[in-house]
Amino acid sequence: MMNTQFVEMTDDEIRSQGFRILVEAFGDVNAERFITLTIREPMDYTKWRARNMYLDDDLHSLAERARRTGARFEAARKQSGVAPSATESIHA
Repeated sequence: MMNTQFVEMTDDEIRSQGFRILVEAFGDVNAERFITLTIREPMDYTKWRARNMYLDDDLHSLAERARRTGARFEAARKQSGVAPSATESIHA
């Protein structure tokens, strides 16, 4: 399972870890191929992710993912001491 916690990293650390993850997932040749494709055919990752990220998930899986994400954000907000926004206060 992917670590989804936010960890401050340098650009070099991100490149190094990212390439290691690509090699582990795809192997040497396909990791290089993936990088070449992303350079040759730039894309808007945010738009792609919004359209494709959870296409194979059923409604129950999506709802559970939303609950877990909300709980993580709430825990991080409480830990940081940040007050809820006006909108959050109304819906609480």
